[in-house]
Amino acid sequence: MAENYRFAAEDGRVALRDMIRGLLTEEGRFPTPIEGFTLHRYDHSDTAKPHFYKPILIIAVQGRKWVRMGVNDISFGEYTCFIAGVNMPVSSCLLEATSERPYLSVSLDLDRPLIAALAARIPAPTEYNHDIAVGAAVQELSPELLDAFLRMLELLDKPEHAKALGALISQEIHYRLLTTPFGHQLRLLNTVGSQNNKIDQAIMWLRENYRETLQVDKLAGTLNMAPSTLYKYFKK
Repeated sequence: MAENYRFAAEDGRVALRDMIRGLLTEEGRFPTPIEGFTLHRYDHSDTAKPHFYKPILIIAVQGRKWVRMGVNDISFGEYTCFIAGVNMPVSSCLLEATSERPYLSVSLDLDRPLIAALAARIPAPTEYNHDIAVGAAVQELSPELLDAFLRMLELLDKPEHAKALGALISQEIHYRLLTTPFGHQLRLLNTVGSQNNKIDQAIMWLRENYRETLQVDKLAGTLNMAPSTLYKYFKK
């Protein structure tokens, strides 16, 4: 039984790669009719460039990507998920990408209100690391998420159904993410009043008001946090 399941998972991964490569005959970023769902193909590795991630789920299907967040470096490759739970400035580059074997990935913008609504209805996990307070993580692509993204891709051949049914599968993906190891952090980041959620509010304020002079005491006050507490959790 386990052996058959393993082969089924491998078949699903191959199908995911072949479907994306069949849809993308040239390199670039390709939005789809499903809101927030994007396909990516790049034929060349590159040098690190700064940019800004909104909350997002990225699944690398072929090739490898490197991301630096602050002083932390993350590298992720085939059939792994990169999840950013907060708005964050990063530097990133492609490590493995050629015209014969291009970098292929899919991404889904995360819906913060949807995560909050689902988290209110899903029991919190009973076991997790209380000391972890991070904004992003890399983890293996689960069979459930693999299946959901395969169904999402299949909808692209049915444009009359893609938008409506894609939204339902997107909800399922958000639910699945809340059950993964990073799900506890997603819950905290989207629970109003939690320390993690307050830090996310601080990040959004900084993004919108970066031209203004920063007064940490004033920012901490608007979040009902002591400056030392803001610094501690912001650094984490």
